Amino acid sequence: MGIKWTRDFPDAQFSSITGKDQNGNTYYMNVRLDYCHCTLLDGRRGCGFTPIDAFNHAMQREVKR
Repeated sequence: MGIKWTRDFPDAQFSSITGKDQNGNTYYMNVRLDYCHCTLLDGRRGCGFTPIDAFNHAMQREVKR
């Protein structure tokens, strides 16, 4: 699950980070880097303590039509 992370505020001492994996899914981790949110391309969202947890949580949700 190669995620390319970037700092949201590069000049700040502490910053949240945002990333995208090779499939285009979007990830977000807060400043403390202790919680991750994932948004899949089809709009499903999940959260967890790691990107894998967030991705798995999002995959378990139903697609809204």
